[in-house]
Amino acid sequence: MAHAFDVAGISEQAVFDLSNTRAIVRRLPSFQKAFALISRGAPNCLATLRKCWLAGRRYAAECSWISSSDELEELWAIDNSAYGAASITFEKFLDWWRAYPQGLLVLHGDKRIAGAIGMWPISESAAERLRNSHLKESDLTGEMMQPFRYAPARRWYIPGIVLRPELVGTRAIRVLLGDGLCHWLYTAAIASPFQLLALASLHEGELLLARFGFYCYQRAHAMPDGAALFALDSTREEFISLLQRRGIHSLKS
Repeated sequence: MAHAFDVAGISEQAVFDLSNTRAIVRRLPSFQKAFALISRGAPNCLATLRKCWLAGRRYAAECSWISSSDELEELWAIDNSAYGAASITFEKFLDWWRAYPQGLLVLHGDKRIAGAIGMWPISESAAERLRNSHLKESDLTGEMMQPFRYAPARRWYIPGIVLRPELVGTRAIRVLLGDGLCHWLYTAAIASPFQLLALASLHEGELLLARFGFYCYQRAHAMPDGAALFALDSTREEFISLLQRRGIHSLKS
């Protein structure tokens, strides 16, 4: 997952990620359709989080954590096919996952990975370096995340969302956002208040982040990755309320 959260996808995969390159996005006819799916906020978008219509047929989908290195390699192959040289290496992927296995929430369907969202805890010092334009995404290490396997984290980095191409333009994105974020809220050790950090190089990604309450912390020209840094400061209750206003509802009361 390269640079957090725009809508994109190529050939065999599709990516919803806040900071993909313009060159990749311009090649994708599904880009505007996928972005519109999120930005419209249709009132009936999540009649259920567990089962939905995907690709024109009934498709059972459920979010859970990556459970094995084989699953991790399958997900990385999707990500690498979409981003190519812009993707983080498998070794980096493995380093993050070994340090914090709960960081990748995967959408499963038809006995395979359909997509994933990353939610990684980072140390206060790493977050400060990121906010001060002294840290690239590729500089994040598992060592920065490992302490939060057993302790609440206040700073979180979102490296993006990946979807298979046949699911772009369907409710899969909403299922992944809804189920994935709710799974994170109810299972992760989250200090309150907390801060979410994400990079965005595309205007569409910036609009999407703003829709979910993010504000621009650093402009793109000031960041070493060349992507604007966005932040969201919230409590758990405020974030749940925000998701509900955007049509994303929890399975739990």
